[in-house]
Amino acid sequence: MAALLALLLLLGSVLTPSASNAQHWTYGKGCGGLKLSWEGEPRLNSVVAAKLTSPNANTCGLVTFGWPWPCQKLPTCPLDPVCYACIFPVATRPIRTDLYGGFEHPIGIPNDPQLIGLCLALQFWLMNPPGDGCGKPGAIWSVCSSNPGWLIVQA
Repeated sequence: MAALLALLLLLGSVLTPSASNAQHWTYGKGCGGLKLSWEGEPRLNSVVAAKLTSPNANTCGLVTFGWPWPCQKLPTCPLDPVCYACIFPVATRPIRTDLYGGFEHPIGIPNDPQLIGLCLALQFWLMNPPGDGCGKPGAIWSVCSSNPGWLIVQA
């Protein structure tokens, strides 16, 4: 029964016509309160924004770009949240969240037909705030990750 429902859901999402059928997704949930969301549609000659929300204001981190990859659990101490890396990284960029814990990264898509069908994956990483260093004095930093996101460029 579950397989039949999954098939109907898949066919419905593939066969349902929609002019605004955005080709971007997120998977699962991030750890440490980090969440990735998308704004805009990944079409030629447009800009899509990858948006990070987190409880960590003015915190340094990275955004990684690459291809979707099977999620791997990161080695963390027992007091840390369970975090996953789901991107095969090709490029990284340093980031810093704003006063509210947010960050927005625009992704410009040129008007080049050869980009149609290109798949890009993205995941945010932040340093955890002080206080969760596995009970070790002075050991206060570890990483946490957002949920991964993917987009496919359309015409």
